[in-house]
Amino acid sequence: MPQHDWRCTSRTYRYGYHGTLDSRPDASNRVVKIDTDTGRHLEHVFEPGDAVGEPIFVPRSATAAEDDGWLLTVVYLAAEHRSALVVLDARDPSRAPIAVARLDQHFFPGFHGSFTSRVTAS
Repeated sequence: MPQHDWRCTSRTYRYGYHGTLDSRPDASNRVVKIDTDTGRHLEHVFEPGDAVGEPIFVPRSATAAEDDGWLLTVVYLAAEHRSALVVLDARDPSRAPIAVARLDQHFFPGFHGSFTSRVTAS
């Protein structure tokens, strides 16, 4: 599902963000920023086999420009068989991640959250 700066909800906005999810083992999934004014796309390409969750835009501050902030996405790291929270610069997501927080385990990065009543322990 595409995302945008939630401060612009119900108004015209310039930037949209989405992740691709191709399940082929050799596919390179991406987080894509789309400039709706120019049509320009910027992409952060992940390793083949990695599964990318829905990117969420977080503004740098309440008064920051529309794309001044971070994109947070959960990624299944196929080579490591675990998940990570990846933080990208929303102004230019094609650059290297700002931060990668690797989790001890994996879960599939579903869209709009994943819920279960089952409680597990490591």
